[in-house]
Formats: sequence, C-alpha cells, structure tokens
Amino acid sequence: MALFDIDLLGASAIDFANMTPYELGRNVFLPFILVFVILWVVLERIHVFGKKVNIIISLGISILLATTPAFTMFSTYITEVSGTSMLVIFGILLIGGTAVWALSRGRDIYYEQAAPEKKIMQLEKKIEKARRKGRIQAAEALEREKRQWEHRMREKYRR
Repeated sequence: MALFDIDLLGASAIDFANMTPYELGRNVFLPFILVFVILWVVLERIHVFGKKVNIIISLGISILLATTPAFTMFSTYITEVSGTSMLVIFGILLIGGTAVWALSRGRDIYYEQAAPEKKIMQLEKKIEKARRKGRIQAAEALEREKRQWEHRMREKYRR
C-alpha cells in the first residue's frame, strides 16, 4: 500500500509522479495552502489549542484533504472566481480613483482661478468695514494685503 493510496470520499488518490509542475502546483499545492490557511485562521480565532498545536492540526488536515479530487475542483473554482472578481475590483478602483482625482483636480483648478478674485472681494469688504469703524491702521494693513493679491493675479495672467 503506497503512502498516497488513500480513498477518501470515494475518490481515488492523485498520482503525483505523472503530474507536470503546473498541474502539481495547481492541483496539489494551491488546495493545500488554501485549506491550511483557512483552518489555521479558524483554529487561531477560536483559541482551543496553542499556536503550535493549531499549526500541526491544520497541516495534517490540509495534507489529507488537498490530495482529494474534491479540493482540486474547489481550487480550480476558486482561481476562476478570484480572477474574475479581481478584474471587477480593479475596474471599480480605476473608475472610482479617476473620479476622485478629477473632482479634486477640478477643485484645485477652481481655487487657482477663482480664489484670488474672491479673496480680493473679501478684503475690500473688510477694508470698508474697518474704515467705518475708524480702524485706520487695520484698513491700511488690509489694503497692503489686497495689493499683494492683485499683484499675484497680474503675475498669474502674464504667464
């Protein structure tokens, strides 16, 4: 009786000697890693055993189950579904990222173009308010700031 001559769930054992490296990776290694990781995470979350015991139990069960044809079919299904889902997720991220970038860039352009005029209008209102209240020094400081903003606007339109 060979080591892998196990008949689980009525299925015959997988013949490792006649497999190509691609088939071995896809039909044995992928299900093994998938089952091992899922079992290990579940055992770690429920805290029944220690860390080393969880690894040993996960390793043992995954070695037994990864050699069955049922898990080969499962891993094939998972790879097909994950490929399609990754493509959909990438498309959503691409469209969403482009929309976010466009909206933020639009805001930047707005502030570059409209912000100096609005700032000058706000300063004019503050200057009038300061003069009405008799605060001449504050009004002069605001007028200096207004001239700086006007200078920035002129420099921007010269380019």
